[in-house]
Amino acid sequence: MRKLLEKKSIFRIIPLLLITFLAFTGCREDNSAFGTANAYVLQHAGMGGPCQDNFLVKILAPTQGIPANTTDNIFMEVNLPEQYRVKNRSITIKFRTPTAAERLTCTGTEKFPQLFIESVQ
Repeated sequence: MRKLLEKKSIFRIIPLLLITFLAFTGCREDNSAFGTANAYVLQHAGMGGPCQDNFLVKILAPTQGIPANTTDNIFMEVNLPEQYRVKNRSITIKFRTPTAAERLTCTGTEKFPQLFIESVQ
């Protein structure tokens, strides 16, 4: 009798574990949408806090995958390698929207949306 009750408990726990697993894996942000664009490193962003070392980058041509609410296709870069943080430098970037954990919280980010730089060519 006891083994029968244990089997019933296991059959109740398995669907609960499956639902929990699906709930947590379904909440991940989709960062699979990458874009590639020719860009131009404009200048140091000039913001304090965690954004003090970041630069503004201008996308040179209309590109799919970039946020629509931009100021002249200018973005604050996240993860641009140090050797490319040079004012007036032309680069080709592979980018995506930053995850919530990667997004920088600093003054002025609403004016310049952020792009996470995956790689530079």
